[in-house]
Amino acid sequence: MSAPSRPSLIDRVQEHERQWGTENYPGRLSLAEILNAAVVAFWQTSKNGKPLEKPIITVHHNLDDIENWFMKSISRAYLETPDRRLLAVYRNGKVVRVKSVKVTFEVEDA
Repeated sequence: MSAPSRPSLIDRVQEHERQWGTENYPGRLSLAEILNAAVVAFWQTSKNGKPLEKPIITVHHNLDDIENWFMKSISRAYLETPDRRLLAVYRNGKVVRVKSVKVTFEVEDA
């Protein structure tokens, strides 16, 4: 049994454009900026603890920002509820999935 297929970048971008139409949000990118980006991330945001219906898009030069977000969300999960949740990531137009997460602890010498 194969895993269900994930939406392509184009499918997600088209859905984003249909949902938002001519509405704007801070940092909303042009279609050209999205399609030319090395890394495109789709986020579910929330306001006052309630998820908003329309996802937002951010673009990045590489996956470092996404990895940093994961690490912060893991290390700060007990302090605060994140204001956004990662829905999907694409690099060079291809789906990116989390393969593994490794946390290593070390005892400091006093």
